[in-house]
Order: sequence, then C-alpha cells, then structure tokens
Amino acid sequence: MISFLNDCVLTFYKYQKYTFLKFARAEKCKVSKEQMNNMKNLTIKDLVEKVKSSKKFKQYNKDTNKNNLNTLIKEPWFQKIFDMKFLDLFAYYYNNEQPLKEITLFGRKVMFKTTKSFSELLKKNKKNEDRIVKFTKVTYFDDPNSLETI
Repeated sequence: MISFLNDCVLTFYKYQKYTFLKFARAEKCKVSKEQMNNMKNLTIKDLVEKVKSSKKFKQYNKDTNKNNLNTLIKEPWFQKIFDMKFLDLFAYYYNNEQPLKEITLFGRKVMFKTTKSFSELLKKNKKNEDRIVKFTKVTYFDDPNSLETI
C-alpha cells in the first residue's frame, strides 16, 4: 500500500514531492483472523493514521505519513483514494493474479514504478504459489472453497 501511495504521488506531481514511509515490520506482522477482518473494513486513511512507520527512517519525523496524508487529502483525487476501503484497493492489486503495471483510479492512470503486483509476488514465491493464492482468497475474499485445500 505504501509503494502504491508513493506511485500516486508520482502520478499527481510528476516527482516525489511527498514520500510515505514503509510501515514498521512489527505492525505488518500482526496477523490474526480478527485483525484481518478489521483491516478489511478500514480505509486507506485509517491505515495510514493508525500504523506506525518503520524505525529505520530515523531521519524523518515519526508523523511523516500522517503529515503527508493531511496535506494530500486536500486534493479531491487523493481524498477519494484515502477514502477507499483497504479491501477495494487490494482487489485492484490482486487483479485475478494477472500481471499489473498500472491502474486507473478516479480518472487518473497510476503507473507502478515502485509497487510490485500480486503476480510478481507469486513469481518470487513459486514454491508456495498455490498456498498464497488460497490463503489470499480465504482471507481477503471470504472464499470458502479455498479453505479445504490450504
């Protein structure tokens, strides 16, 4: 999601005027069924506000992501993106496991410069590809048919 937001900034400004910092690993690794269900209902804005950025970025203010959000949300196009549900954005990203180099959101084409598509993730994890796809379908899309084979 962070790479996607940074690609959105590049789309809107043509240069990296604002940089969203990656989320803290400890925050990303909190995986439970309850947390995943909660996350599906959150907006992009909610996630940027709630999830701490990585401590690796010591040279940046710890509120960089929130500050960027508060600045960019004033633009109607970014407002629409930040109001999107995480699950809706993930559905674009998932793209039925097909390669994805760009998406069009709210009338603007966002080129993936730093964002890696779901299909690229699968290519890097050929050994576990089936399990990743099944887990994704169960977790994000509530596909009960995939449950039996995980």
